[in-house]
Amino acid sequence: MASNIYHWTGAVSTNPNIAINWEGGNAPSGQDVAVIFDASAERACEGTLTTASIDKLIIEAGFPHYVGSADTPFIFAGNPSLFEVKAGNNNITGSNGTLTKVRMYGTTNTSFRGITISKLETGGSIYPSGASPQFDGTVVIASDCILNVLETGMDTGGTITVEPGVDVDAHIVNVIVRGRGVTLVCNRAMASCELNDAPEGMTNLIQYYQTSYLSESTTLAFELTVNSPSHTRAKFYHSFNQTFNELISMGGTVSFENHSSGANVNINIARLSNGAVLNMRNNTHNITASTIHILNSDCELIVDDDAILTVTSP
Repeated sequence: MASNIYHWTGAVSTNPNIAINWEGGNAPSGQDVAVIFDASAERACEGTLTTASIDKLIIEAGFPHYVGSADTPFIFAGNPSLFEVKAGNNNITGSNGTLTKVRMYGTTNTSFRGITISKLETGGSIYPSGASPQFDGTVVIASDCILNVLETGMDTGGTITVEPGVDVDAHIVNVIVRGRGVTLVCNRAMASCELNDAPEGMTNLIQYYQTSYLSESTTLAFELTVNSPSHTRAKFYHSFNQTFNELISMGGTVSFENHSSGANVNINIARLSNGAVLNMRNNTHNITASTIHILNSDCELIVDDDAILTVTSP
């Protein structure tokens, strides 16, 4: 924890620069600052914090208000090392700095803007942890936010939305999706993605779109791995220009049916096993695959009626 800790009370208003709104009557100041919002707060907090550079921001479970509204977001300066968000409908905006790690828990709905996030984590563990997910809210990574790494825990539900980037070539370096019915709606390119199985009766879903920047100048050699013993529990839907360097589907469903106009997909090599489904059907756009290895007889390859296939025995 940072050395200078400030607890928000909201005693008289929502303004973060009013000293009496903080425990002890002192507004945050200096460079090494941690701000904490908990169940004792009387009001929400919104507006620009001008008196300090934040290192850590903690919104505790039980905080009954919000940090930043849609009309008046909470705006901070600095390059924080950690944000932990466990409650509230929050709108948080940086000042073009870098946030090392964000951890999301509970049923919170939070939007991030104006900052580079090195890593976003949801849920408390990568291991199963009971009947209810430890994160089942929503997270929005706005268009002016850069996200480098995303990892969801086994106890994650809810929805994570990554908006199209202002920088047309901005992309996520690595995505690992685990969970209990989590949905990732990703509107910008990824370099590597691993999609894992959900418990029985649930589905982990990635909806991979590029709705605003179909003519992006950089085409990434995308690495996709789907780990799912039951293809109904992990689904990956793709919808824009893309080169897949390698597509490995060990169960699960990969589909290209919902393409936007002009979208083309090139798969260098695909490997299907454990009942995987690769749906390449697309009546209006070009989908090509150089090599597809089908390793088990229970796999499915779905193509258009006029598709040209060359089949060789192993």
